[in-house]
Amino acid sequence: MAKKFNFRLEKVLNLKSQKVLELKEALNLVVVSRLAKEKEIDKNQNYLNNLLYSNKGVLPASSLQTSWSHKTYIQDTIKKLRMERDQLIEIENLRRQKLVEAMKEEKILLKLKDKKQLQHKEELSKEEIKILDEIANIKYINNSDSKLQ
Repeated sequence: MAKKFNFRLEKVLNLKSQKVLELKEALNLVVVSRLAKEKEIDKNQNYLNNLLYSNKGVLPASSLQTSWSHKTYIQDTIKKLRMERDQLIEIENLRRQKLVEAMKEEKILLKLKDKKQLQHKEELSKEEIKILDEIANIKYINNSDSKLQ
């Protein structure tokens, strides 16, 4: 009777696969956050460019001072957003490294499982050949006994 294949490390493989999925989700969250920061930086940069090129002509001093303060505030905001984006990039790189390591561990277990499955198939094949040889021997013995009688 053919034995069912049983991989002893199946639970470990499942845990590794689950860890890979969790790390992928965590990485995706950071990537989405980074992309949102980049979009916000672009939006503020475009706004600042519009401010820089929109106010031309003669304006009162108080209006110029307010405009200058607002432009400085936008520039500071852009710098702050870029720093946050850089931090998110660092976090993204760390999570990407963890994901790569987890995927390596999972791949090792998958290769081991495949190797064990091949060994199991070979054992089943050898067992089947052995049983068929025994049946052939029994038939040969029965045929030779019936000829002798």
